[in-house]
Amino acid sequence: MTEAIINNSALNDVKKSLNEIKNLLKSTNLNDGHNDKMNLILDNIDSCFLQLSYDMKKMNNEIQLLYNKHKDQDYKLNRLPEEILNLKKQA
Repeated sequence: MTEAIINNSALNDVKKSLNEIKNLLKSTNLNDGHNDKMNLILDNIDSCFLQLSYDMKKMNNEIQLLYNKHKDQDYKLNRLPEEILNLKKQA
């Protein structure tokens, strides 16, 4: 389950689309007046790309932490019947 979320392709698809748009804009020949606007757009795409990459890493770390907590709780839950038996024996 965790791997399916961590390897979620939706965010990767957005990153891929941003790269494709960026490459198309770079390959377009425009006069100097439009070149400044194009550079602003490219800078904006780069900024979005960096933020998206950061968010993906952060999300993956949070998912991994939740998964580890789940494994720990699952382990404790599986040991519970044994703990109950030990307490009954002590009583």
